[in-house]
Amino acid sequence: MLVALLGLLTALVNAHMPVGRPPLAQAFRMAGSMARYQQQEMLNIIATELHKGFSPLWNPALPAEVKEGFKQRVLGRMQYLDTILAKHEYLTGNNYGVDDIYAFVITGWAGMMSMDTAALKNLNAWRARIAARPAVQATLKAEGLM
Repeated sequence: MLVALLGLLTALVNAHMPVGRPPLAQAFRMAGSMARYQQQEMLNIIATELHKGFSPLWNPALPAEVKEGFKQRVLGRMQYLDTILAKHEYLTGNNYGVDDIYAFVITGWAGMMSMDTAALKNLNAWRARIAARPAVQATLKAEGLM
């Protein structure tokens, strides 16, 4: 699972960056800038609140009622992203970056877990914008996810 996630993230980062430019130079904001600190903060939120929050849901031995509690907690974290996306086109402003790529992959797990995200209008619109990108479509197809 981790290898598949890292492969998908790597493919998405590489596929989104312009030819001739180092991919990570554009995916990450400039080191030392406030934008970089905001992006790092968002990456930490995604890793600790979303990614980690999904972990128990992959355990087939966990009772359904316990999983439901974890799902509600994750949906609460996704609501936080929805609130941010009401103000900005992307998670840390109006520029697409590695934080968006990471969150796109992780929030996609909600569908795998049959979580109802219909109320998260901004998050769903953001996911649709990212999913419509040709590089994302190509990557999802190459990974067998489409």
